[in-house]
This record gives sequence, structure tokens and C-alpha cells, in this order.
Amino acid sequence: MRQATTAWIMALTGLALVTGCGKKEMDEEKAREVESFLEEVSEVTNLHLDRYMAVHSRFLEVRNEEPGTPLQAGKAPFGGTAADSENPNTHILFYDSTVDDRFPTKYKDLSYWRGVSALTAILDTPGGVKADLEQEVWDPFQKIQFEEFALALEEFQYVVIVRGKTEKAVVEAGKKTGYRPGFFSGAGFVFEVGSGKYLGQYPVKASSQAEVHHGSGTDAQKAVDDDLERQTRAAARRGLEKYR
Repeated sequence: MRQATTAWIMALTGLALVTGCGKKEMDEEKAREVESFLEEVSEVTNLHLDRYMAVHSRFLEVRNEEPGTPLQAGKAPFGGTAADSENPNTHILFYDSTVDDRFPTKYKDLSYWRGVSALTAILDTPGGVKADLEQEVWDPFQKIQFEEFALALEEFQYVVIVRGKTEKAVVEAGKKTGYRPGFFSGAGFVFEVGSGKYLGQYPVKASSQAEVHHGSGTDAQKAVDDDLERQTRAAARRGLEKYR
């Protein structure tokens, strides 16, 4: 894990150690501690990114299956999701083909996984350490945070990738109803994160609420867009509950 897949972060390590020595030299023991920590971050982060990339690749293979492989009840011990459980073990993500440059080149296709807060935090950790070094400060709390993030990643055993067609809600100025409701129709593709195994899919259908309230300073179109996303996410969670 500390070879090709860690090159992006090892480059950061070297940069951090060079730029961190401005007004006064960081002592060698502290520098070695930081370098060792960054190597550990690199190893754990890339391990999870590789796992997620394997799931993503499998998703691309099965997303257009006809007929799709139905998810079987009792196939996996799904726990709660981050939205409805204190001990979640399942992510629900929405597939998005756009690319986010904050991810290392090899993993750019995982941009839509940015909804995994622990993953985003773990990717931020090297940047946080580098910033500390540039200020000639090494905060050991970074290591505690990293260990918590790594533990959180381990707890997620399953991922549901939701893909389908969205008919956006449209605000209609001057109409009595205020807006035309939106709809989503698609499927949730379920995978085991550790092995990359595809467990099957289940239908996900959702529609906007009859009424969407928003504050006077809130954009009405954004309010109805956000509502449809919430309803779709809730439908994906409810659908999954049938298979626990």
C-alpha cells in the first residue's frame, strides 16, 4: 500500500517537510513523527479508496442490467444509515458522473462518494497536517481525529448507490399551487464494501411533498429541489428496510 497508490500523499509529505521549516527548524524527532503519521494516513486512506473504487467499477458493470438482479431479503445484516441510526453501517449515495478535483487523479470517479463524511475528513487530514507544519505547529490531536475517522470508515459495511431519472420540480410563478411537483424513479444498487460484492437492486420511487415551505430569504427553486432530494433519500432508506 505504500508504493504506487500512496504516491500522491507521499509527494505531500515531502512538500510539508520542506515548507514547514521557515523561521526555525522542526526538530528531527518531530519531523519523523509527522512523516510516519502521514504514511499511516496514506496507507489507510488508499485502502478504503481502493475498496470504494472496486465497488464503483462493479456498479458500472451492473447499472444497466436487464432484468436487474433483485435484492433478496436477509441477504445482508443491514444496519441503519447515518440519517436514522446512532450505529450506522450503510451508506446511501446518489450516482453523479461529475468529477471533483479534490480527489487524487486515480480516484476522481469517486467524486459522488464525497457524501461519505468520514472519507472527506480523512482526505482533509493530510492538508490539515501540512497547514500545521507551515505554521511551525504540530498538533498531536490530528492523530486522534484521524483514528476516529478511520474507525468510522470501518463501521460502514454496505453502500447503496441510487441511480435513476429525475423530473425536477418547477416553481410556477403566479400559479395557485406555487410549483409543479418533481419525481424520481430508479433503483438502489447494494454492495458489500469490504469485498466489493454486488448483492442486488431494489426500486426507489419518490415525489415532492404537496407543500414545500421556505423562508423569505430562501430561493424557492432551491427549496423544492432540496425537498425532492430529501424525499428520494427517505424512499431509498424505507425501501432498504424491507430487506433487513
